[in-house]
Amino acid sequence: MSERATRRQVMAVAAQFGIRVHDDGEKVSIDAPRYYVLKGSGLHFTDVRYGAAHGAWPKPEVWGEVLHDIRDGIEPCEDPECDCCHDDEGWAQWEERVRQEDAEDDHA
Repeated sequence: MSERATRRQVMAVAAQFGIRVHDDGEKVSIDAPRYYVLKGSGLHFTDVRYGAAHGAWPKPEVWGEVLHDIRDGIEPCEDPECDCCHDDEGWAQWEERVRQEDAEDDHA
């Protein structure tokens, strides 16, 4: 069972490290800044699914799981061939997706 946390707690920790956290209603996406990985997992990004999907977290526990994923912060990516860090076209596509999601959040 995951620890309990609130969205507000998660967003405060995310802001400390420059981590982007976005809830689209089915999953919470976690994105480390470019050239960084999440220290606890070594991942550039991850999703925490919730709700009725198989293997998904119950909604009341999702923020605790997200906090668990981000609380150790970030560290530089040390892979010189990393696609996440060095694929400019892929990075541009990711930035466009983020802009669209943020615009949707502003209108919600």
